[in-house]
Amino acid sequence: GEIKQGLASLAALNSATVAGAFRWSDGVLIEALRHGHWLLIDNVNFCNPAVLDRLNGLLEPNGVLVLGEKGIVYNSIEVIRPHPNFRLIFAMDPRRGEISRAMRNRGIELYLPAPLGPACFSRLLHSVGLPGHAAVSVFDRFHAHASTLLSGLGP
Repeated sequence: GEIKQGLASLAALNSATVAGAFRWSDGVLIEALRHGHWLLIDNVNFCNPAVLDRLNGLLEPNGVLVLGEKGIVYNSIEVIRPHPNFRLIFAMDPRRGEISRAMRNRGIELYLPAPLGPACFSRLLHSVGLPGHAAVSVFDRFHAHASTLLSGLGP
């Protein structure tokens, strides 16, 4: 019964001409760009350099992301201007590889050699121009959590 019906369905699919189509689906980066979310890309140094190079134009002053991969839609290629609240955060362990100097030059680089106390970490973030206590508090909690997780990994 069911097996014969399944085989008949497979045979029909095999003999039919089935046309496929590419369908674009926005990912987390595009959603963050559009809605002003903060996006953390952890272990960014494990990323293929060609993939990271696609972000260069976005990370320039007044940068945009050109979605050439999406194809031509309504006679144009989509260009996304990031929401003013969008932030992109890269995290990496330099002992496990690097990212290009060009990519590093497009942001603020913080080196955290060891766990810092909250007051020291707060001063560090304010010194690099991170405004407001709320943002400092978020990074402070992130650093504390990451330090706890990484302490078990060893060198």
